[in-house]
Order: sequence, then structure tokens, then C-alpha cells
Amino acid sequence: MDSSSRDFTPDELSTWFARLGGLRGSNVASAPDPSRLTFLAGADGLAKLSAISRIADYSAVPAGRFRAVALDCRLGSIALFARLQTDVTATRTVQNIDRDGRASIVIGSQRRGTVQLRQGPGSRTPVGDRRVSFVLTTQPFVVDYAGVNEPSGIAVPLDLLGIAERDLLAAIGQPLPDTALTRAAMTYIDAFIYEACALSGAVVGPDAELALVDLVRSLVSQVSRRTRPLEDRSVVVRAAVHDLIDRHHRRPDLTIDAIARLLNLSRRQLYRYFSDAEGGIAGLVADRRIETARQLLRTRTDLSVYDISMIAGFTNSNTFRAHFLRRHGVTPSDYRDAAIAGLTVARSA
Repeated sequence: MDSSSRDFTPDELSTWFARLGGLRGSNVASAPDPSRLTFLAGADGLAKLSAISRIADYSAVPAGRFRAVALDCRLGSIALFARLQTDVTATRTVQNIDRDGRASIVIGSQRRGTVQLRQGPGSRTPVGDRRVSFVLTTQPFVVDYAGVNEPSGIAVPLDLLGIAERDLLAAIGQPLPDTALTRAAMTYIDAFIYEACALSGAVVGPDAELALVDLVRSLVSQVSRRTRPLEDRSVVVRAAVHDLIDRHHRRPDLTIDAIARLLNLSRRQLYRYFSDAEGGIAGLVADRRIETARQLLRTRTDLSVYDISMIAGFTNSNTFRAHFLRRHGVTPSDYRDAAIAGLTVARSA
């Protein structure tokens, strides 16, 4: 029976853990927590791996022989992964892309087996042992893993890096330069995956996400055509903030601190990017909530003004009333009465 049709032995698992943790020998100082490992097998395992990945769909021929052990964890909006797996193909399609609204870069390395990576017109890039490559989630790709293999890596949204997709398109599907930075960075990322994802009671400090973003930014800068100046970085951050507000303004916990954490910025940095905005970021959030409430006041007469204020993201109806009055010159109740009566309420400048 070949290696692709059986489960992994304890020695194979132990050796994988040791390599991932950057340790020599077949033993690791701290054994992984079994509850943090996901064991996958057959067609059901392929479907589960696709759901875990969130990026690509996985398939194998024959599906019944597929086996994998997966380590996955998230740190804010960053995803970390490591696999010990048999022959499998990861495919990102247009349908996958349509389901995802955020562009990310996935940087990965490979220790065992052979890998063929295809992304971009006519590309077919073999990824050798410990070579590091990347793909963009905005473009379809196919990764063929042959034999028992050990991919690991990190996925980071591009808007956190401040690097535009256009600066990476020319290099997609290609290995990163084999530099000391690349080798050291991936060794660190692998060890971090083991510590943060595999060990019970792992403590991840508040600065870990920011450190990983900075590390990935340094890796990516080796292939991006240029490093974005401060002005471009400001454009990226401002666009990211507006996108977060548009998608999550109904959540009452969308505060300035929450936005700063999502973007790996301090409050001071965030304020600096919006120093010219009237009312600052808090004003932008309140305005977006008011706009949602205004639409509901006109269309959902079955809801009370209080209910609408809660749905729009306000935690206090008095605060909602004050913001609405300042923005439109009338109270929410008066605005609704006028709308019901078919009157046009002038929107204040």
C-alpha cells in the first residue's frame, strides 16, 4: 500500500512537528495539543479542508486516498497554516474570488514532495524544497502538490501591507528571491505557527500581528516594483477605513480602537491619517449609521425609532437623536412623519 493511501505514523507526525518548530531531531520540546490538530481523510476531508482554507477548493484523485493533518489559526485578519498532506490540488476559481471581498497575498513554503504553481497567463512554476512563493487571491490559481508534502505559510490582506496589487502582478506565481531575509522570515513564520497554533496555552502578545505584517511587508518588498511613499500609504489606509465602516458600521463595537486593531495601527497613527476629516473617524462612523437609519425611517414604518437606532449601530437613542438632528435639522420622528406624509425633507449641508 503506497504512502498516499495510509494514515501518517507517529514518527512522521513527530518529524513534521520538529521541522515546523525549527528544532533538530525527531522530538520537540513541547508536544502539540491534539485538540488543535485537524485530521482529514477522503472526500469529506477535502471538503473540510476547503472550508478551513477559505481561499481555495481542494481535490484529489482518487479522493478516498487523501490524508492530511492541518494546523490553522487566525490572528486578527491574518491567517496562518501548516499541513502534512498527501497528493492534492488547491484551486482558486472566479467563484471563490466573487465570494471574497478582500484582496490578500498568500506566502508559502514547501519542504517535501513536488509542487507546481500556476497563476498568471501560461505560468507553471515548480516550487522546490524550501522555496518560497506567493499568490494573490484576486487572481485564479492552481497549486498541484505531489507526494507527501508539508506546505506552510501566511495570508495577509493587501490593505494592511500598503502595497498595491498592481505592484505584484508581474511577479505572481514566481518564487521569492532566495535571500537571507526570505529564509529567516519563513523559519520565523513556521516556528510562530507551531507556537501559536499547535501548543496549548500559547500566549500571543498584542504586537504579534503588527510584527507579522511588518515581516511580510519586508518579504513582499523584494518583488514589488516600488515601495509606496507615505502619500500612497495614506490613500490605502483611508480606503481601508472607509471600507470597514461601510461593511461594519451596524456593529455597536465598531469603535476607533477596534478599527485601529483591525488595521494594525495605533490610535495616534489612525488619527494622523484623518486629521483633515471633519469630526474625525468617529464622525465618519456616526454619519454612516445616520444614513442607514435615514433609509430605514423611510422604508421600515413597522420599526420603532428606537429599534432603528439600534439596528443602525447606535447604543443610545438620545445619541442617535442628537446626531440625526445635527445632520438633518429635524428629529428622527419628524423626519419619518414628513416621509410618510410624502413631504420632501431637505437634507442639510
